[in-house]
Amino acid sequence: MMIMMIMKIMMIMKIIMIIMIMIMIIIIIMIIIIIIILLLIITIILMITTTIIIIIDFYLRECLLDAHISSIRPSTQHGLTNCR
Repeated sequence: MMIMMIMKIMMIMKIIMIIMIMIMIIIIIMIIIIIIILLLIITIILMITTTIIIIIDFYLRECLLDAHISSIRPSTQHGLTNCR
């Protein structure tokens, strides 16, 4: 009788241990998934930020080029004439 009780208790302990191991595996998988999602979010944020910086840089260079081109005037003091 006592041996049967001990065997039942051992069986219950094995089941509990298996359930705990499964829960730990699920938690580890969830942590890995969360880390992957966070890395993807960081990558997307960096891509968006880089794109915005490139657009701003292009706009600023375009404005500087427009200002530089508009400041260039034909030289009249060097005697340049149009060829006809």
